[in-house]
Parts: sequence; C-alpha cells; structure tokens
Amino acid sequence: MSTMTEALLIGLIVAVVIALNMGVTRLFIDRPIIVCPFIGLLLGDFQTGLIIGATLELLFLGAVSVGNALPPNALVAGALACAFAMKMNASTEVALALAMPIGVIVTVLDNLKFSLVSIVSRMFDNFGEQGNTKAISATYWITGIILSPVFYGGIVVIAYAFGADAVQAGINMLPPFILEGMTVAAGLIPAVGIALLLKMVYNKKVVIFYLLGFILAAYLKLPILAVVLVGVVLILTKYDFSGFKSVANATNAKEEVAVDDDF
Repeated sequence: MSTMTEALLIGLIVAVVIALNMGVTRLFIDRPIIVCPFIGLLLGDFQTGLIIGATLELLFLGAVSVGNALPPNALVAGALACAFAMKMNASTEVALALAMPIGVIVTVLDNLKFSLVSIVSRMFDNFGEQGNTKAISATYWITGIILSPVFYGGIVVIAYAFGADAVQAGINMLPPFILEGMTVAAGLIPAVGIALLLKMVYNKKVVIFYLLGFILAAYLKLPILAVVLVGVVLILTKYDFSGFKSVANATNAKEEVAVDDDF
C-alpha cells in the first residue's frame, strides 16, 4: 500500500469519526483509544495500534475544553502520532513525543477555523429571525457535518503524505539520550493523565474506592480486568441494580409491623 493511499484512508477514518460525532450525537469516539486501533488495523498491526491508543488516551485524559480555551486536538494528534510511529516501526515513546506538539499545532488551526466559522453565526441569526428552519439545517450540515470532516481529514492526509519522511529523518537524528528520556517520560505521562482525572473527580466519598483499587492492583497484584469487575460489583451494590436493598427494606418493614401487632 502506497503512502498516499494510507494517508487517504487514515484521513477518511478521522473524517468519518468527526461526521458521526457531529451528525449523530456526542459519541466520544474521537479519542485515541478508539481511533488508533483502527489505524493499527489499517497498517497491519491492530495490537500495536491498541497499545499506542491506550497510552495516548492517558496523555490526553485531562485535556478538556473550558470556556473558549481549546485543549490540544486529541483526535488528529492521536491519529498522526500513531500512524507515524507505526510507519517508522518506532516505540510508543516516539508516539508520545509526537502527539502533544501535533495536538498544539492543530489547535492553532482549530482557532483559525472557529474564527472563520463565527462569520456563519450571523447567518444563523438571520435565518432564525426569518423562521427559515430549512436554511438553518442546511447551513449546519454544510459548515459542521461536511466541512469539519473535510478540514480535519485534509490535515491528516497532507501531514501523513508529506510529513512521514521528514518525521523519520528527524527521529533518526535524535541522539540516544533523547530517546531514553522519551522512555522515562512515557512512564510519567500516563500517571499525570490519571492524576488530572483524579483531580476533577476527587472528593471524600470516592477516595476510599481509589485506595481499594490501589491495594488490589499494587499489593494483591490483580490484573486490570479483575479490578474492573470488583468495581462493577461495587456499583451494582451501591446503586442497588439487583433490587436486593429494596427487598431487604420491605422484609424489615414487615417484621417491624409484625412486632407492633404483637404488642
């Protein structure tokens, strides 16, 4: 498969993901952990794509949009970093090193795009005053569901088709100690991503469950799947999906009534 063909197919994956996210509903499929396995499948190594996607997901875990402040673009950065790393037969550390700079550059293009699209807002206002719902729908489809996939898909196609060789040359020029530093950073970045997520959800009610998960993984050496299953059991118990608490409460109420009748 030629580089241009790969570029077109990877760009198509990104474009389809954006179209589904904007045209259907917010599916959260525009994440590295979802996109990278498909890119791995396309490039002939699904497992590597999955590993890179999971690692990059931790990198962008705490990257959320707050107000008009845009975070690094996780979708395009994840897709390109994964594709470049797999194209060069490089390690996950290389993908991590590439992802954030790419995400920041794409965010600059994001801001430019949103500045241009803001012109369309006036069109929506005019159509709303006229009660022209068909024009509002058509404008949304053209600017959002058609142009956005083309915009981001085009970025991926151009960057991959014309940038793979340049990235390969740049990685080859790096001295060994830089690559070793990337390896060390690769071990720290996932921890930073989890810490950012924990900072958003942390409170006194959930810290006990965090400690439980830490004990299960660090001391009892349970695999991730086992820890997840323990979490599922705790969720089912806490929110009473099985109805056990309701049955128990009803039984206790009947016993109290029976005791009252005896008196």
